[in-house]
Amino acid sequence: MRDDYRFIVDHPLSLLLVLGTLIATPEAELRRITTPTLVLAGDQDSRRASAEALAAALPGARSTRVPGDHFTALGSALLATAILAFLGE
Repeated sequence: MRDDYRFIVDHPLSLLLVLGTLIATPEAELRRITTPTLVLAGDQDSRRASAEALAAALPGARSTRVPGDHFTALGSALLATAILAFLGE
């Protein structure tokens, strides 16, 4: 296991508490957000469908995939490239 994900193993209660704070946002409320938004997901992420659904619900949002899964995508060089390209628009 990579050291940067060690907190998941060392502090499982903390992780459960954070995950327990997630609140579903009605799609009608998401459609009110007009700020340009970049939604990123790993191309091997089993949760990427929810990222694509989020981008579809946000006006002016863009969905981009980068190499990796839910965790390893964070280490992808293309992640920084995608963010910088979005910020440069």
